[in-house]
Amino acid sequence: MQHPTVRDLVKTPASDGPHVVFGGGISRALVANLGVVKAARVKNVKLASIGGISAGAVISLLYAAGVSTEEMEELVMKHSLGDFMENNHASFHFVRLLWRVVNHRRYLKTLPPGGIYNTLKLGAFIDERVKEWPENYWTMAYAPREEAQVIFSKNGVHARYRDGRIELIDANAAPISLAIRATCAVPGFFDSVHYVATDGRKLQLFDGFLSWDGYCPAPFVEEYFGVERSAIIACDVIQYKTPNRLLGKGYRGVLTPNPPFPAHRFHPTLAQKLAGVSEAFDQAGKLFASL
Repeated sequence: MQHPTVRDLVKTPASDGPHVVFGGGISRALVANLGVVKAARVKNVKLASIGGISAGAVISLLYAAGVSTEEMEELVMKHSLGDFMENNHASFHFVRLLWRVVNHRRYLKTLPPGGIYNTLKLGAFIDERVKEWPENYWTMAYAPREEAQVIFSKNGVHARYRDGRIELIDANAAPISLAIRATCAVPGFFDSVHYVATDGRKLQLFDGFLSWDGYCPAPFVEEYFGVERSAIIACDVIQYKTPNRLLGKGYRGVLTPNPPFPAHRFHPTLAQKLAGVSEAFDQAGKLFASL
């Protein structure tokens, strides 16, 4: 059975230019994504759409909202992700998290709704910097109980299920800060986010990388927006034991910058940040120059 794409339900992004997708990666994603959007502006590349999940949603949002490159650079260089997190002072969360990680199958089935940190400061920062949803920007969180991707954009809130069904949850856009906090809700580390649909359903949302499209949801953009694969550029900072699963799959480009610090390091050094931005800028610049 053919299910409609979002093109049949809402206004879709303009077709001109590439669609850029940012994956997760906590601090590594913030640094690398800055290099990519900086290159897009230097090369004067018009993007048809931009978005991402987890930490990949943050810099892409600021870019789409028109925040200057200089301001984004100052933000990333002077601050770290840890500056936007608050400790919940609940050590039992950490003990419970360790137990569930060790018992991996149980961890995936019973995702802890509470975390070591909350993201209220991150939400307040977003509310301060971005007053309304930018055009052609999206982010996505995951509702495990419903097994649905919950997509947030200016066009409202939609749920997408594994069989391809797309359901309108709310014709009105959700608060941007709620969407960002939801897509960044790494189970056990950051609190999950509650969202109430217009029909009264209560959804508990977690990080978008938990959905079936993984850390860099380029396939999601292709299927949900009905975009040609050859128009998509994916940026994935996760390092794999085997080659990146997106390479050679027919996308316009796959960027794999490798900032010199692990994703879980909330406070990388200035030198590490600069190196990560520089590598991503160089990779993206070469790709954008070929468009």
